[in-house]
Amino acid sequence: MRRLAVVLASTLTACFCAGASTIAAHATSTSQYTLTDLQQFGVSSAGWAINDAAQVTGSIEPDTSNSHVFRYSGGVVSDLGTLGGPSGIGISINTNGEVVGWSLIDPSSFTTHAFYTSGDTLIDLKTLAEGTPVGPYVNSQAFGVNDGGLVVGESQIDGPGTRAFLYNGLLRQLPLPGAYAYSGGMAINNQGQILFKTQQPGFNAFIYSGYAGDGGGGSFVQIPALVAGGLVIGADINNGGVVVGQATPVNDPLGFHAFRYSGGVSQDLGLLPGFPSTGALSINDSGLIVGCAFNDTDEHGFIYDGALHDLNDLVAPGSGMVLGCAGGINNAGQITGEGLVNGVFHAYLLTPSTATPLGTNVAVSPTDPNTGSSPVTLNFSDVTGAGTTTLDITSTGPSLPSGYSLGNGVYYEVATTATYSGSITVCIVHTGLLAPSLWHYANGTWTQVTPVTDDGTTICGSVTSLSPFALLLRTGGRPPTVDPGGPYAVDEGGSVVVTATGSDPGGETLTFVWDLDGNGTFETPGRSVSFSAAGLDGPTTQTVNVQATNTDGLSATAATSISVANVAPTVGGIELPAGPVLLGATVSTSASFIDPAPGDTHAAQWDWGDGSTSPGAIVEAVGAGTATGSHAYLAPGSYTITVYVTDDDGGTSAAQATLVAIYNICLLYDPNKPLKGGVAPIKLALCDAHGTDLSAPSVVVTAVSTTSPRGLVSVGNTNRGNLFRYDATLGTSGGYIFNLDTTGDPPGAYVLRFTVGQEPYVYSVGFTVG
Repeated sequence: MRRLAVVLASTLTACFCAGASTIAAHATSTSQYTLTDLQQFGVSSAGWAINDAAQVTGSIEPDTSNSHVFRYSGGVVSDLGTLGGPSGIGISINTNGEVVGWSLIDPSSFTTHAFYTSGDTLIDLKTLAEGTPVGPYVNSQAFGVNDGGLVVGESQIDGPGTRAFLYNGLLRQLPLPGAYAYSGGMAINNQGQILFKTQQPGFNAFIYSGYAGDGGGGSFVQIPALVAGGLVIGADINNGGVVVGQATPVNDPLGFHAFRYSGGVSQDLGLLPGFPSTGALSINDSGLIVGCAFNDTDEHGFIYDGALHDLNDLVAPGSGMVLGCAGGINNAGQITGEGLVNGVFHAYLLTPSTATPLGTNVAVSPTDPNTGSSPVTLNFSDVTGAGTTTLDITSTGPSLPSGYSLGNGVYYEVATTATYSGSITVCIVHTGLLAPSLWHYANGTWTQVTPVTDDGTTICGSVTSLSPFALLLRTGGRPPTVDPGGPYAVDEGGSVVVTATGSDPGGETLTFVWDLDGNGTFETPGRSVSFSAAGLDGPTTQTVNVQATNTDGLSATAATSISVANVAPTVGGIELPAGPVLLGATVSTSASFIDPAPGDTHAAQWDWGDGSTSPGAIVEAVGAGTATGSHAYLAPGSYTITVYVTDDDGGTSAAQATLVAIYNICLLYDPNKPLKGGVAPIKLALCDAHGTDLSAPSVVVTAVSTTSPRGLVSVGNTNRGNLFRYDATLGTSGGYIFNLDTTGDPPGAYVLRFTVGQEPYVYSVGFTVG
């Protein structure tokens, strides 16, 4: 995706061909980048593209008469050669390390062919006019490759002009936007958006999207000029569709300024002092832009992060290199380009130095320039003078202490220009290594660092000085064995003790630590620990792990299972109305419950004791709830009500309560109107709560006693002993009469008590004797 722009020969030519110009010396100031000179062999070189693995491509001169494609990877520059001619240049490199560019195959006719690499071999893409008699016009160049291996460039087809191509296993000609005669594919992002250049009329740039294979298709969006009628030359497009390049600025029809295009707007990025022209060559996905600032004789590389900065101001003084054009920047912020060393161009790599500011508990994660990775983190307890911290991962270092081997084959050279006091916590990622120990080399001796933490993937230690560090393993040592016990079982909401056993081949003392929540971190120390099932929803099986470590730092892990059983909810007492309820009245009931699994849901069923059931309503809370219901009884009696609460795993509990349903007594006399002494006729009907008459000749009403001014006495009926007489003419559909003998009783208030049918409940009515 990142690539060298092809621009007007009168402007950026000096930036693209090593040896074509001089670079003026420049005073440097604050160091924000670590500089790596990539000139490992040959005469001169230039870097033009870099991927996220810190691999660089460009051109290198093995001698004064040839220029070859190179690829820098893992600290080593490899000569990839040419397509057979004297020169070649790598212009773009994707995350797989595949390089594209062009090679001069016939110096006599200046014929170039595009290429891509398969491994370390350059594959000739030839031209769109291959096999067609078109005279001398047989050139092609590749400018961009995305992570899917799609290549874009330009090829001559029928004359000096070019047409854009896409290579996806076959070289395919892309359509022209509008009425333009010539085109070229300058870059392609991972979304398949292609940055176009067009000519005749003028230089213009487009974003082309939606290519439909051999059928063409797709659509173009033109990138607006900075000034009406001005030229626009695109150089790169990132994965967000943001384009950079150079364009004719306002009020300078012969000049060029770097520009950025996004969201329909082109933005002039301006100039560096002393340089009347700029051109942007590369942009990463976070929007950092690099390129060239140049005048008639000199060039300087720049970075744009909201403002233009001369790269020579951002490296430490005394490097011996003046930084020229920056051709590429990756997503880690690493930059490549060409610089001048004693009058000779060298490819360079800039890696962002980690700023280490004043303060306490200052954390930094420096980047290794060879890999672009940051596996080391430092925490300074007190930084007294700001500076920068750097990391260099290398395969060479001091001899190791006896009995130890290098854990992953590398040393970690850490340095800082900051001044500090107190301790530094150094943490190094060790994924894939089995229980390494962290060592520091100081004063000619390796010392095992005082351990702070080791979570299984990162080990930390405390030091007071830096560089170098290593992760070491004991040679010949054997790890222990560990048995976690189990399988175990526990109820929801409960706990169970898990106990590990272990042994060490050397008889060393073991320490145990458990990972009880299955997140990969061993957080609970101890041989026997308590596992809590609080918050777990059974039935389920939880896997737990234990790690046993000996005094040499060698560890073993093992897993066991804990079965979590579902626990049925616990139902509390049923809430009922106080006292008996009347027939036909709606009875509202409720019962609260608790459940040790807070995630369970519940259902309720009410059994009303009269042969009928109904589902209950549930009001859920976390780990609790309430079941409600309602019912109306149609016959008198004592009823046992049962509520069943069931969780979503099938666990059921119940609660019971007793309720008495009785008749509503409808009086057929005025209890406040005095009756004549002697015989007091008590008339009533058996009703429901709504006043409906339920009296029937089959229902027997029996008087029990009376309470009179002289106390409780037995009752006597003038005609029927203590039985009420049914009378169909009373009430609305029948009723009862009891002629109570009150002879000799004094005037006053009386109460008559009676029963209905076989029910034990005793009813009472009042009356007055005059």
